[in-house]
Amino acid sequence: MPGGREKYPYETATKFLDLVAKTNKDTEKDQQLIILLGQMDNLTQKVEELEVMSKEKRKCRPPIEQGGSMDIENKHIEDMLVTTLQKLNEQYRVPEKIRENVEVLNQMSGSHSRSIQLIETLLGHVMPHLHQAQGKGSPNDVLANPKSEI
Repeated sequence: MPGGREKYPYETATKFLDLVAKTNKDTEKDQQLIILLGQMDNLTQKVEELEVMSKEKRKCRPPIEQGGSMDIENKHIEDMLVTTLQKLNEQYRVPEKIRENVEVLNQMSGSHSRSIQLIETLLGHVMPHLHQAQGKGSPNDVLANPKSEI
């Protein structure tokens, strides 16, 4: 057991030193945070002072100078509104173009359907046996053996 007694104080000392080192690191971090918080407070105060000074300068500026900055601000707003209006106009053009394309496709489809009907009618007059076979439902038989129904 004497060896156990020597080992115990060493382990205790190691744990104690680790705890002291950790406490020192935590203390350093706390001190750094306190410094940063102080700097943040100073910065906040300076920003507030600058805001107050800025407000006071606006009040004291002659109307001519105030009008100049308002003109610039109004011009900026007007430019933004013009850009927005142009984008809206472009967006409205797209659906209109799609509608026009659909109308053209519908017209073409109707025209093609009428053309197909006319071609079928003409074929019925020129080749009546083909037209009758189509009415029966099997044009392939007629084409393969055209003399069967004549």
